Amino acid sequence: MFANSKNDTHKVTTPEAALPLGQFVQESNYAKLYLWHYSKLDQGLIVTACKVFIPDEHLVYCPEILMRNILAHVHYMPPDWSGNAHTSKVRNEFSIFFQYKVAYLFEELLSPLVTPIVLCFSLRHKSMEIVDFFP
Repeated sequence: MFANSKNDTHKVTTPEAALPLGQFVQESNYAKLYLWHYSKLDQGLIVTACKVFIPDEHLVYCPEILMRNILAHVHYMPPDWSGNAHTSKVRNEFSIFFQYKVAYLFEELLSPLVTPIVLCFSLRHKSMEIVDFFP
């Protein structure tokens, strides 16, 4: 049970030797070298992934040009957006029209679960009107 008892034949002298992996790491220099290189690789990957989120400091933000580029692909823009692309009103309306893919995927995955609940509870009293709508 204890490392210094007289009846115990297996003495544990270091905490690393208690685990087989710890004993392997303690005895093998190659494993230490592998773990060191693996940790450096992880650090490099994390730093590289974080560099993506740093914006270019020479980039000029011009909302009118960006809106024209979007218009070239979408071919629709409400008339009150032209000349007002820098306002928060246009930004909010734009976010209603074009939502993030993550939000879209979340809604698509959640809709099969929510639709039966809406049909059972919210639209139950309107069911005859829905059926009578079709001739």
